[in-house]
Amino acid sequence: MIYLKQTLTTVGFLSKDKHRLNSTKHRSKDQPLLQEVCGFADLSARIPKIHKKMVRNMSRTTIIAPNNYSFRVVSKETTHEKFIQKFGAIYSTSANKHGEKFDMDWAKTKADVVVYDRQDFVELEPSSIIKLGKTKLKRIR
Repeated sequence: MIYLKQTLTTVGFLSKDKHRLNSTKHRSKDQPLLQEVCGFADLSARIPKIHKKMVRNMSRTTIIAPNNYSFRVVSKETTHEKFIQKFGAIYSTSANKHGEKFDMDWAKTKADVVVYDRQDFVELEPSSIIKLGKTKLKRIR
């Protein structure tokens, strides 16, 4: 099941099946995807102790763990968090063709379910991306 929903940063496709998301966007089925989680109990990665406090306090930031697992912890008490809680962890990607701009008509045809919140579908500023090393971190975007 592919959901079309306004995420914290952009309009996105959300699904428990990462291969289906990649095929919908016409890209390699093995391409890694971001996973959105509500809390750290849902993570599939270990965060180095030196970075734990910083990661806990970040919002609207995508984290790439040392094992190349990428995730974003969703802000508390938002409508998006309430949606994500139903799944525990869910894969997320922008709702556009690979390498192209957002097209609402195309996105609606590819989604199984369109989820409307109080706000309209808008593309906001992208999240920052930080890659964690064992002792250092690197800002990607």
